[in-house]
Amino acid sequence: MNYEPIIDALRLAGPLQREGQATTAVSYTKSTPHQVVTAADLEAQRIITEAIRKQFPEHGIIAEEQEQSFQAEAEYVWYVDPLDGTRNYASKIPLYGINAALVHNDEQVIFGVTYLPATDEMGVAELGKGTFINGLQVACSQQASWDHSAGIGSIVLNAKALETFQALSDLSHGTAWINTIGAPSASGVYLASGRRDWFVVRSKTTKEWDWAAPSIIMKEAGCVVTNIKGDDWRIHDKEMLAANKHLHPALLEAMQQLDKK
Repeated sequence: MNYEPIIDALRLAGPLQREGQATTAVSYTKSTPHQVVTAADLEAQRIITEAIRKQFPEHGIIAEEQEQSFQAEAEYVWYVDPLDGTRNYASKIPLYGINAALVHNDEQVIFGVTYLPATDEMGVAELGKGTFINGLQVACSQQASWDHSAGIGSIVLNAKALETFQALSDLSHGTAWINTIGAPSASGVYLASGRRDWFVVRSKTTKEWDWAAPSIIMKEAGCVVTNIKGDDWRIHDKEMLAANKHLHPALLEAMQQLDKK
């Protein structure tokens, strides 16, 4: 398949978001205060979905700000997050991005693209072909020890997050660094390119479009990406554990122990 028109659509939507961030206003708020929708979401979604319909008219589309899905029962379905990290965007923090991913048979992600407009980074991954950022192939980190490792964790400070942080502290003997990015798009790019070593999401409220593109971008870069059971992450999984091959086994064991409590 030729995915270039979809990549081009993300690149077209990116500058609109970057230029509009300084003046953007919230169009409406969804169920919680951090789920805001801006005009940039809606315009980016229009650009991307139109490109998909033109290039792949037989494909389905499920997009975050779309009132109704399009051909959701198709063999191939696109999951689109037109502005990931919307709360960062609306509060003038440059940690946001655009995600689009193609899923086959309602299970496996076979292509993903993420664009980070603030840093002009385009991450592209196709099943079995590796991950590329701005045309250069990247790889997951080779950090061999949990001590002094650096990762990404939950954005919501609740009891589940606190017990997760404690488990990560125990794994690293209190030496690990953790960021709460608030944008799966950026998190996926950072992990895939070795800028961070691991990622943990134990939330049950994530949506398919949040992690579809980042999942394959991390996996094709050599990261191990699973659900909490240790199975390869699939499109309807809520929780996600991602790390390099050295760190993932201990991460999986620690998170499984928490789930038994």
